[in-house]
Amino acid sequence: MRELEIVQSEKNLPTLNDLEVPFLQAIQSVDDIVLKKYLLDLSTYEIVPVKESQLKIDRTQNIRIFKINEMVYETDGFSTDKFATLFSTFSNKDHSIFLLIDSDGIDVDLYFGINTNGAPISANTIKNAFENTLKGQFPGIKTSNIDLNQSEDIFKKITDYQHVSSYSGVAFDRDETTKENKDFIQGLERFLMAMEGKKFTGIVLSTPVKATDIESTRKQLESIYTNLSSHKSNQISYTINQNKNVGYTENTGTTSSTNTSQSASTSLSESKSKSQGDSKTTLGGKVLQSGAAIASGYGAYSTLAAVATGAVVAPAVPIIAAVAGVAAIMANHQVSDTKSTSTSQSISESETKGSSLSDNYSLGKTAGYSTGDTQGVTLTKENKMISNLLEKLDEQLKRQQAFDNTGAFGCATYFLSDSPYEAEFAASSYRALVSGEKTATETKAINLWDNKNVATKEVKNYLGQLAHPIFKYNKIDNLISEPIEVSPTTIVSGRELALHMGLPRKSVGNFPVVEHALFGSSVLKYNTSNDEYNENIPLGNIYHLGESKPQQVHLDKESLSMHTFITGATGSGKSNTTYLILEKLVARGVNFLVIEPAKGEYKHLFGNREDVSVYGTNSYYSDLLRINPFYFPKGTHVLEHIDRLIEIFNVCWPMYAAMPAILKEATLNAYESVGWDLTTSDFFNGALIYPNFFDLENELESVINSSSYSADTKGDYIGALVTRVHSLTTGLNQFIFSNNDLSDKELFDENVIIDLSRVGSMETKSLIMGLLVMRLNEYRVCQAQELGEMNQSLKHITVLEEAHNLLKRTSQEQSSEGSNLVGKSVEMLTNSIAEMRTYGEGFIIVDQSPTAVDLSAIKNTNTKIIMRTPEFTDREVVGKSIGLNDEQIKEIIKIPKGVGVIYQNDWIEAVLCSISKAKSEELIYQYEPKILMSERQANEVMLKFLISYKANEKLDLSLIKKSLSSFKTTALLNRTLIDLVAEYEQIGKLKIWNINHYGELATYIYKLAKISTNELKTIVIKYENTQECFTSINRLVEKKYKQLDTVYQKEISRALIREKAEENSTFHGLYQILSEEKEELL
Repeated sequence: MRELEIVQSEKNLPTLNDLEVPFLQAIQSVDDIVLKKYLLDLSTYEIVPVKESQLKIDRTQNIRIFKINEMVYETDGFSTDKFATLFSTFSNKDHSIFLLIDSDGIDVDLYFGINTNGAPISANTIKNAFENTLKGQFPGIKTSNIDLNQSEDIFKKITDYQHVSSYSGVAFDRDETTKENKDFIQGLERFLMAMEGKKFTGIVLSTPVKATDIESTRKQLESIYTNLSSHKSNQISYTINQNKNVGYTENTGTTSSTNTSQSASTSLSESKSKSQGDSKTTLGGKVLQSGAAIASGYGAYSTLAAVATGAVVAPAVPIIAAVAGVAAIMANHQVSDTKSTSTSQSISESETKGSSLSDNYSLGKTAGYSTGDTQGVTLTKENKMISNLLEKLDEQLKRQQAFDNTGAFGCATYFLSDSPYEAEFAASSYRALVSGEKTATETKAINLWDNKNVATKEVKNYLGQLAHPIFKYNKIDNLISEPIEVSPTTIVSGRELALHMGLPRKSVGNFPVVEHALFGSSVLKYNTSNDEYNENIPLGNIYHLGESKPQQVHLDKESLSMHTFITGATGSGKSNTTYLILEKLVARGVNFLVIEPAKGEYKHLFGNREDVSVYGTNSYYSDLLRINPFYFPKGTHVLEHIDRLIEIFNVCWPMYAAMPAILKEATLNAYESVGWDLTTSDFFNGALIYPNFFDLENELESVINSSSYSADTKGDYIGALVTRVHSLTTGLNQFIFSNNDLSDKELFDENVIIDLSRVGSMETKSLIMGLLVMRLNEYRVCQAQELGEMNQSLKHITVLEEAHNLLKRTSQEQSSEGSNLVGKSVEMLTNSIAEMRTYGEGFIIVDQSPTAVDLSAIKNTNTKIIMRTPEFTDREVVGKSIGLNDEQIKEIIKIPKGVGVIYQNDWIEAVLCSISKAKSEELIYQYEPKILMSERQANEVMLKFLISYKANEKLDLSLIKKSLSSFKTTALLNRTLIDLVAEYEQIGKLKIWNINHYGELATYIYKLAKISTNELKTIVIKYENTQECFTSINRLVEKKYKQLDTVYQKEISRALIREKAEENSTFHGLYQILSEEKEELL
């Protein structure tokens, strides 16, 4: 080794250090610019004043901003990719894009904006294009325009702040495998929460880089990499050789030769030459001389200056400047100039003669030997600085591919505040947010310009124009004569810019962020072949990701005959949806029946129309609903009707043990009592008579009393059944459940609203609803049989509001008392509803809670409309019925008033619809009350009619007919009285006024007088004297019928005694005495 050093010294060979020093100086320069080390000390550099920069500054012409009022995301979409697409769309333009964050310490406002940088294009056009693209990527986002005056107020705040900080660096994903919004942790909301309560303005400013600059940068980086790679390691080899040779040779020969030659020649030549040159060897020359050149031929320094100055507009500067800078540092400079003149002339003449004789003999002999000695050493040394630099260059080249895919932007972030701490804290918080595992690929730096820095004012002037500030950089070992102009920008891809400029993913402060599940963007059907023949009903417009779209949503009219289910919370828009459907159907000739057990709103929208009838349960607000539960149309068997009627009772009343059997037996007896043959379903007593609740009450008492049950059990049944039935014969119920009922045509072939909102008893509401559905079903079946038509088109729609009153959900389990009567009864009702579609009858079932309605009511509906539903179980039940996924089911709670999920069975997927407002004007329903005749008044009128033979008064037939609907009596008596009035109207008298029919007359009077047998028996027992007894009975009658004259009162008393004469001997004797005194009948 020592010998090598001696030889190296003797031969003046270069040492390893001599080779490395100039090379390392050049590499340090590359590292400083390519990896942007200059960013670390940017706040110490001299700034180029705005006026001296090449920027085209005109804020009113170049800059436009708009405010983000609400951010909307798709639940399943990954928003970072969408932001990347947004920014990549504008990567080939000349204008800048910026995100502006403005916080007053309480509220935060977010703005997007553009800066055309003086390009010959309208700023409004670019702003609108950017805003529309943003809305295309994030449908439903809410924005508002900011006019020039408002913009100036924002810019003034920027220049008024005292301190400025900047962050330069490349954003990277913390977890590149994250592809769901819920797992994303780099949303801007985390930065805003860290800055909560602080007053500041933040600007994320990006400027597109031209594709030509990106391509040029790639080539130069590749060239640098190629040249540096050969110097990743150095190898030096030294060798010493010593050789010794000894040899011997012997040759013998004879040669003889004779030659004669003659020659003559003349020549003339003239030449002039001039040369001038200048040569300078720089650091590059030194490195080249050392065998370590890394670049050459990249252009003169003028190219570097031009590109670097344009950094703010085309921020490829740092890389291109680096390459250009290296080229400038390492290049040789050489100039030369040469001039030359030449003249030549030549003459030549020659003659040659000769002869030759040769004789040669050779003998050779060689002998010898050789010896040698060789010594050598080879040294290899790796330059770790170059190795690391090559790795970083490799990463840079990989990022160049991303630039090709998503574009490249020069990006930097600035924060302004009146507190230097808050300005620097904002930059630090932002750096922590966007930094990832690969952020170290390029230098990341935070710089602060406080109010003591002379450059701060100019920095704010730049930012007030939404432009990157420009600084003078001159730290490459003083090897360049002029400074390079640089800015705080780093080059980022469109994907990386999405991390820099992405909006919050969660609501923060006053800034709302909403996630929406994705529904269909238009109505798509499995079968569209009949669309041109089907009549559609416009419902509204597609509502997509929080925004109403122009595409309309239509319901197939004929599909409504397969029934509709509408659900939603109070105030969600269910009623308006139903109003709208009814409006559209009426316009197409379809009549409706609305059964409304609550609110009573329908009559205020439709009740004032001439073609709509309103029936209710309070005569002061509407005509009374009159329905006889025991009526059934021709074509229905009496036993079929009884079965349906008992099922409805089972739904409305709690039944246990033998109660259903007792109720059915009493019902059968009631029909038989008025003249029905239960086997043949024939009536043999003339005009049809249907029983009523008075008849059922009497038959219940009879069945229970005649049974073999114990007294306690009989008492329980009487309390449970007779009391309930009796309640339906008192008050307004006696007028509602009347034999004088509305016809089927009046109820089901016209537009009718039945308002049950004033009924206090839920059982009564349910009973009326059930009776109406049962009667509608029977009417439609018989009507179809009469017409001979099946599978009819939609001709009538029935709305069941608060459907749980009738179609209540019940347990499917059997109770200890027997089978699940309510569940089976509800099933019967839902089946009958489902079957009615074939008769052209459609149902709209409306309820707030799907779980309160029997599941079959949901299954058997072809059309589903789901408004906002807060309860999870409700959403799940109805959402699963139309195939919604979990995210869509969650979305139901978020949809605003008037928006619903719409689905019909032939649709491919459900859509959200912004349902149009119904046109019907809500006006208080105007009704002129009709005074009802009380039961006492009706009885007095009818008693006077029956006893009118005693008083020669003129009878008011209209008053008598009116009283017929106010009786609280059995169906048979009611029909008898009707017949008596008709008889009198026809012949002017009654057969029962004959003395031979007095017993019949007395029976009618007794039943109408409503004086109990017990009261009469008490009087007979108390008074033995006939006259006193009669006087006491007459006094009882006078007390009850004060309005009647004495003659009527006495005749009523005689009729009472006559009626009881056959039952009691005392009454019989009393009647005999009175009979002797009684006057002859007419």
